[in-house]
Amino acid sequence: MQLDFREKRVFVYARVSTTRQERNDLSLPDQIASAERWIEENGAACVRVFSEAGSATDDERRAFREMISLAEADECPVDVILVHSLSRLFRNALDFMQYRERLRRRKVRIVSITQNFGDDPASDMAVAMLAIFDEYHSAENGKHVRRTMIANALAGYWNGQTPPLGFRTYVAPQPRGKDRKKLEHDPETVELVRYIFDAYLNGTADGPIGITTLAEH
Repeated sequence: MQLDFREKRVFVYARVSTTRQERNDLSLPDQIASAERWIEENGAACVRVFSEAGSATDDERRAFREMISLAEADECPVDVILVHSLSRLFRNALDFMQYRERLRRRKVRIVSITQNFGDDPASDMAVAMLAIFDEYHSAENGKHVRRTMIANALAGYWNGQTPPLGFRTYVAPQPRGKDRKKLEHDPETVELVRYIFDAYLNGTADGPIGITTLAEH
């Protein structure tokens, strides 16, 4: 059955996995642009756009929680939560189904732009199966990413994020493929690290020093 979304009030939810993607990737703007086109084509009305970086394996996401709180409020200013795909909301089947039911009680529908589902028991079953596949796909991706990161570290390369105190990164050119990074001592902070360890082991001019006092020092 073709659903009618004319004049329906819409929350748009867009998500990427990392803050780096949030800053540099085109995925968020593309998700939002796709949602805006869908809203215009279906004669709906955009109430608000929520976007963020974060894992979809749980609900510990600021924008997501704010959106749900508004959707469950007594005045309930929304009829549809619109996402590019259901995996943007969750990659955890149990959490997805629980939130879907909570929203359904408020007469709020979750709609995927790229996955067209009807309003019948068969569609409910298809959505549940898709949520399970999304969770499986996330777990498989995580397993492969961990294996790759371990292999990268064993080969002496840095996996990213902020280097530890006393180190900095430098580019290690690769004969094939993308250049990678390694760690080296940072001349501006390495002596501080040596001082910390020496002070903890041998004390300062004022005598022995504990961890808390050392941190303050």
